[in-house]
Amino acid sequence: MVYFSLNIPLEVLIQPDLRDLYTDEDIHQSLELYINEIHPSLRPFTFDLAYLINESETLKRFVEMGVDVYRWNQPNTKAKYILTLNFERDCIQHLVFLNELGIKNKDLTQFLSYNPWIFKETIEDLNVRINYLESKGFNQENIRNILIRAPFLLNLSTKMLETKLNWFINKFHLINNEIHDFVIRAPKLLSLPLQDISNTYFNMHTKLNFEYLELNKLFKQYPKLFIYDYKLIELNFDFLYNEMNISRQRLIDYPPILKQSFQQLRTRCLYLKYLNRQQFDPTKPNFISLKDLCLKTNDLFCQYVTKTSMQHYLNFMKTL
Repeated sequence: MVYFSLNIPLEVLIQPDLRDLYTDEDIHQSLELYINEIHPSLRPFTFDLAYLINESETLKRFVEMGVDVYRWNQPNTKAKYILTLNFERDCIQHLVFLNELGIKNKDLTQFLSYNPWIFKETIEDLNVRINYLESKGFNQENIRNILIRAPFLLNLSTKMLETKLNWFINKFHLINNEIHDFVIRAPKLLSLPLQDISNTYFNMHTKLNFEYLELNKLFKQYPKLFIYDYKLIELNFDFLYNEMNISRQRLIDYPPILKQSFQQLRTRCLYLKYLNRQQFDPTKPNFISLKDLCLKTNDLFCQYVTKTSMQHYLNFMKTL
């Protein structure tokens, strides 16, 4: 096999578009030889997709639109499915449909990057699902935002959507505006497997000892919490409750704390402890709120919470 002696950098083999970063003509010639002669079954699929963009008019059109087609590699069944489509015959109607819903430009390309399976659905079925959402009181702007944030929701039948909605209504005792509110705030919950959410609910009750009323309150305050993996919730709860002695009620009052990066949360708490600033009681001076622990960057955390330099924080991290 001559290919292993060819002068091709590894990153170019993985993604041939990177060839433009190199001026060495030998690299370009070697890559063309590799593409033309190596048997397709021996190539990594990422390499196949990059190669096939030039061969498939449908893939080429999506690339021109700005769709991140490399997301379709995992799993590669997405890319293989797209290769079976004719852009004009199989895709145009769906693109017009999404455009009319207000999903345009960057929102459209992001939607397709995550959900190329939309082309499997008939326009008739898609219209029925939109009508269903409208019947539940969601206006056009609501529906647009819901689908941008949860692209796979449109692939669910009305029967499946109804089943899932009823599960949330019964499990968390939702009424009237609470139903509308949770879908607007966390639409992805409707596209996740109910078993995963049910397991999180069960584990939080049996292992973390949250009462049912407390779980209902957590959901109504911050439904997104139930999107996250239970193991992360457990890690954060155990650390905050058992090691930092933060009361259960405080955690219920600010549920986003339970989905933070465990490593970042732990480091920030230990840094406060190092500074003798771990004061989480709102009735006492120099109170640090749980929201303070969730600031987006360490720079903001140092600037507004600890009032120390970023370098001091980085030096502390090295001691852990």
